[in-house]
Amino acid sequence: MGEIKLKPCPFCGGEAFIHEICEDFLGVGWKQRGYAVVCKKCHSSTEYDENKEKSAAAWNRRAGE
Repeated sequence: MGEIKLKPCPFCGGEAFIHEICEDFLGVGWKQRGYAVVCKKCHSSTEYDENKEKSAAAWNRRAGE
């Protein structure tokens, strides 16, 4: 799989990164993984999704394109 390219933040133009969380679901040892794209400058973000590519696609989507 290739590298995921992220567009600059649509609000401030800042650099973005993919944030990964992995949490214990209900405290019973089941791991829940999620990804969100976050701006390093203004901290705008997408919602968390189980699919990294879907989070990147949501971030890179722009009105009028």
